[in-house]
Amino acid sequence: MTVINGKIKKIFYRGKGGFAIGLFSIVDGETITVKGVLPGIREGLKCKLDGDFVIDEKYGRQFNVRNLLFDEDEIDEEGLYRMIFVVLTEAASNGNTFLFYEEVLNELRMRYGVSKEIFDDVISMNNTEKYEIVIEENELNGKRFYLEETYNWEVSACENLKRLNSTVENFETDEVEIDFEKIESRMGISFSNEQKEAVSGAIANGVTVITGGPGTGKTTILRAVTMLLREMGYIVALAAPTGRAAKRIKESTGYRGHTIHRLLEASIDEKKDEVIFRRNEENPLEADAVIVDEASMIDVELMSRLLEACTDGTRLVLVGDVDQLPPIGPGSVLNDIIQSEYIHTTSLKSIFRQAEESKIVVSAHEINRGEEPDLEYKEGDDLIFLPKSTYAEVREEIAKLAAYEEAQVITPTKRGQLGTTSLNKMLQDSLNPREEWKQEINKRISGRVDSSDENSITSEMPQITMRNGTAANAENEIFRVGDRVMQIKNNYGKQWKIAAVEVEGSGLFNGDMGKIVEIDPLNEIISVEFDEGKVAKYEREDFKELQLSYAITVHKSQGSEFPMVVMPVANFGPLLGTRNLLYTGITRGRDNVILLGDEKSLIRMIHCNTSRDRNSGMKDRLASFL
Repeated sequence: MTVINGKIKKIFYRGKGGFAIGLFSIVDGETITVKGVLPGIREGLKCKLDGDFVIDEKYGRQFNVRNLLFDEDEIDEEGLYRMIFVVLTEAASNGNTFLFYEEVLNELRMRYGVSKEIFDDVISMNNTEKYEIVIEENELNGKRFYLEETYNWEVSACENLKRLNSTVENFETDEVEIDFEKIESRMGISFSNEQKEAVSGAIANGVTVITGGPGTGKTTILRAVTMLLREMGYIVALAAPTGRAAKRIKESTGYRGHTIHRLLEASIDEKKDEVIFRRNEENPLEADAVIVDEASMIDVELMSRLLEACTDGTRLVLVGDVDQLPPIGPGSVLNDIIQSEYIHTTSLKSIFRQAEESKIVVSAHEINRGEEPDLEYKEGDDLIFLPKSTYAEVREEIAKLAAYEEAQVITPTKRGQLGTTSLNKMLQDSLNPREEWKQEINKRISGRVDSSDENSITSEMPQITMRNGTAANAENEIFRVGDRVMQIKNNYGKQWKIAAVEVEGSGLFNGDMGKIVEIDPLNEIISVEFDEGKVAKYEREDFKELQLSYAITVHKSQGSEFPMVVMPVANFGPLLGTRNLLYTGITRGRDNVILLGDEKSLIRMIHCNTSRDRNSGMKDRLASFL
């Protein structure tokens, strides 16, 4: 790393998120192109840049900036707020809706050399609206810094939850007369007291939450509540955050499910390059009740969009497992709603008799409590642990198990020898090898680097994986006819056809999985067949929306269920080797789960309950309504 000292001579580009490109005049007289996250820069400004010199084929010698430090007298109001904007944007990408005063100040000190005095002077002028930042202050919590957009989502979500909870005619739960014997006879089941409470709560309240782990009967309750509301004359909409979770609603309940984006009729405004939701406050949903499954995956923006599209009197039922991974976007919505104690919540604890026979279910609950499950294999077990001591042994076993058609490999990480990038290349070679008759096409081509040796599975060394001397990088992917692939970005305008029934439509979503059925190398077009026979075509510029899916991350698997899950266990570190990530991975398996790797690493994950807490204000806002 190199530190250069000088001043900004010219700015060619400056983005809202802080990324900039400009000319920097170094003290010794040389002028060089610089680029990076450079909030607060302006022409003529003096600063120090910390980073690396690189050679770019197109632009020649340039300097990639990692950090920058300002002289205090060079920091102005606009520059400081640009820095705050960048810090808050990064915090949102890590799941936070806000940062506390001390957190913002510490980031500004470390990254840009901003003193407390300058920070306090600037924010005391209260010009935040001009810079799309909100500073909220109260005696209990001090100052909280929000991006204006995120603040509006959070406030809107809470106000609309309050509205929906108060505009429905609520009953006392014991006043709700439900003929459970009739429902049990129709469904061929017997409800527990917990389940009866959950069903009654959903009927009696404007907004209700039903949460619980695997085997506690959430799906049964979802079916029963849907049936009852429909028989009461309600128009019921069922939805989930992902396409695969929406498909599971249909499979498990018999009722059609939509993605929340599809329910809200989301589309892209190509001129503004932003998502538009046609269903909103002015054009609300035509539903008397909305039931959402896998609600733990909903971030604050999506919850805000959904709630504002619900008219007064709409019943809302949120179903999910709060112990799974938090949403990818900012917020901790379901957890905050439950913790606030403002919304009626039923927490399902009891495991049903048939579920008690499943080692997947029993072990998942033990892990969730921080207990070590029995790893000794017994005939008929649906969860199996296969001890392996090296990455090579794990990879070899994964290759064997992945040959089963119903198997899905999931892993905590994208990188390293047990990451999705490397495993996908290995599994593509073994399950769908190159043949003369198979068309294939490169996603993108990049350079070559040296190879590396295998490491022990418990090694503290970083995992580096090579394939034929080429770095295991997602951009080196080759797509081949017969490959399993995943859509990794919501694309509301993506056209698809179902040839068998002559149906056309649009919209593919993050997590949708399919198979490459045709490649036109001359015109660089890939045809992928998704669920229900939907075939979509991808041109070169859309290849970035596809990824091999022989192996997927645990995060990408959330909301899905697979007949057989194969999951490596190793020293993934404290951020990825966590209890809730292991728990989420295990609960993706319906019939079989096979864990393979190092037992000490597995035990370490069970006891690593250090998933990063998020700053999310919904809990406090909702609790204030009590």
